Amino acid sequence: TYEGGGVMTYTYSAATVYNTVFEDNSSTYGNGGGMSFNPGLPSTYDLTLQSSTFDSNSAYGSGGGLYSVYADDLMLSDNVYIYYTDSLAAVRNVFCANSAYGGGGVYVYYTYGGIGLASWTNNVFQENEGTYAGGGAYFQSDYNAELINNTFVGNEASTYGGALYLNDQIGTYSGEFTNNIVAYTADGDGIYGDSSSASALTGDMEYNDWYSNSSTNVSGGFTASMISGSGNVTVDPKFAGLSLDGDCSNDDLSLSSGSSLINAGDSTIKDDDGSRSDIGAYGGLEAPEPKVDDDGDGYNADVDCDDSDAAVNPGAAEVAGDEVDQDCDGTEECYADKDDDGYHSGSTVSSADLDCDDSGEALSTEPGGDCKDANSTINPGEAEVPYDGKDQDCDGSDLTDVDGDGHDAVAAGGDDCDDDDATVNPSETDTPYDGVDQDCSGADVTDADGDGYDATEAGGDDCDDNNAAANPGATETWYNGVDEDCSGGSDGDRDGDGYDAEAAGGDDCDDDDVAVNPGIPENTSNGQDDNCNDLIDEDPNTTDSDTDGLTDAEENGLGTDPSDSDSDDDGLGDGDEVSGGTDPLDDDSDDDGLSDGEEVSGGTDPLDEDSDDDGLTDGEETDLGSDPNDADSDDDGLTDGEEVDLGTDPTDADSDDDQLDDGEEVDLGTDPANPDSDGDGATDGQEVIDGADPTDATDGGVPIGDTGLDVDEPKDGGCDCATSEAPQSGLIAGLLGLVGLITRRRRA
Repeated sequence: TYEGGGVMTYTYSAATVYNTVFEDNSSTYGNGGGMSFNPGLPSTYDLTLQSSTFDSNSAYGSGGGLYSVYADDLMLSDNVYIYYTDSLAAVRNVFCANSAYGGGGVYVYYTYGGIGLASWTNNVFQENEGTYAGGGAYFQSDYNAELINNTFVGNEASTYGGALYLNDQIGTYSGEFTNNIVAYTADGDGIYGDSSSASALTGDMEYNDWYSNSSTNVSGGFTASMISGSGNVTVDPKFAGLSLDGDCSNDDLSLSSGSSLINAGDSTIKDDDGSRSDIGAYGGLEAPEPKVDDDGDGYNADVDCDDSDAAVNPGAAEVAGDEVDQDCDGTEECYADKDDDGYHSGSTVSSADLDCDDSGEALSTEPGGDCKDANSTINPGEAEVPYDGKDQDCDGSDLTDVDGDGHDAVAAGGDDCDDDDATVNPSETDTPYDGVDQDCSGADVTDADGDGYDATEAGGDDCDDNNAAANPGATETWYNGVDEDCSGGSDGDRDGDGYDAEAAGGDDCDDDDVAVNPGIPENTSNGQDDNCNDLIDEDPNTTDSDTDGLTDAEENGLGTDPSDSDSDDDGLGDGDEVSGGTDPLDDDSDDDGLSDGEEVSGGTDPLDEDSDDDGLTDGEETDLGSDPNDADSDDDGLTDGEEVDLGTDPTDADSDDDQLDDGEEVDLGTDPANPDSDGDGATDGQEVIDGADPTDATDGGVPIGDTGLDVDEPKDGGCDCATSEAPQSGLIAGLLGLVGLITRRRRA
């Protein structure tokens, strides 16, 4: 604004301001960056400011914080161009980081009250800037100005008076500059005063601390002798906390316990505890309460919204969505969930409360990643709909590759012909003949060798689909082991008579003549070897080409091969089979699983499938390891067939190893496959030896007639055990006989 960046009052009015912060305001062309007061008439209207702060304001002209003209009475309390003012009392104000051309913190012009009516006590001028002069304050033509117990720290001006500029001060015997701290002035000297101001304050600059000011402590009409002695010192004030970072809220300009400025002020001025005044703004009766910083975070309790937590203060970075106001701005940064779908986008919104529970808000504990926060059907918790061009689950893209094989589906503009099967895509190798187009070429491979004929496995007629030279259209090359034309016949039988040529390892002596092969009867008058026995026109009635005991004519009549002595390959010559009654064209004449030759060599009957009549064929017995010529291979009293039916081992007389042969157990009624048939804890054999009943679990393996008690102990009302023995005498006798038999067998 042109005048009064924050507040401007103008023409015939008084103004009263309480508990107000003037911060970050500017007057771009006039005066009073924070506030401008001009009632229009002198000595008529009052300006009262209490408990207010001017922070980081700026003005093009004068009074970066406050510009006041024609105020009748000006009262600044607990909180500044001031012009034509009857009286002024500025107590406990803070002017921080303000800027103006003249008087960065305060500009005062012509305060004309009497002695004691232009006083500045316990004020702080910190890090203000005058782009020309008077960084902390600029006093022009004031009567009887008194500056007592103030602190000027870190102020600057480009030319004169970095901390304070005094010009034409009036009141030689009443001006005073006492108990003040002027320290760390960055530019423009400490205090500048013209000759008039020097005359007004000569002898009245006492008990001040001058420390680390740029260039010099005083300049202009002021000389070093004016601040030499009289209680003036040049020591480190040792503030409780000072950062000079442009932020006064994290500083504490009270004196630390080790400061030599404590009780070092004018002895006529007392602190509120009655002791001699400290030097600086925290000394004297009007001193503000010392700042408290319980959590030690560098921010005092007056600006720290939670002085018990060092992570909470005006300089802290706000953490979104944790229900804590870290930066003490009175609000909480919540994560934004504009569509209220339970997922936030990562962006934040400012909330007046801390719970982040209002519509459109979310806590940090709630899931994020919402890629479209204006649509509640789109968030990381949604199921992705493939191929629709939308990213429902916020993973960064639409689902175009359902099976995850690295190829987008055809439906999504890709080349995967089956996006539900990861083994089907253009990168796969097609498996021929399975009906599946693995490589998405458009069809399954049915002609692997590309010869134009589908393989037989695919319903075609290419007998070798790995060889392009073999197919029904190819010309056969004989005797190379390959069926080039896929005729299905032998590559060694060119004339197709069923006999391979000698050139192919066969026995057809003329593979170009279907009427010549070992199976053809010899023509006795054509002058050639028709049956390939190396004889020409021999008499088949007298010739035995294979020397098997049968003439060729007989073999022709039987259907056997006159050139093969064992036509059925059973180990017996055709002649032996005819003489023995077996079939020379059937290698297992009795169909018992053993060839006729095996039976003859093994001593079984090749015409009887069960040579020992035990209920098992000779082949079954050979497989079991039992003797096909012995009906009871293990001599246990049961035939091998019975044992197989019972589930016992026909090669083990005692299949369950209970000391009783399988046959004995069958006779006793016990289970030959169970060593303890009655489950009483004693094996069947042991019970028989002990005289107990192996089929009675109640006897517990105790001998029959024995209760297990001493004979003189009555049982059940005095019943003598001996009375129970008589009815079982027959069984006892049988068991005793069996024991004897077992014993004899064991000895044998």
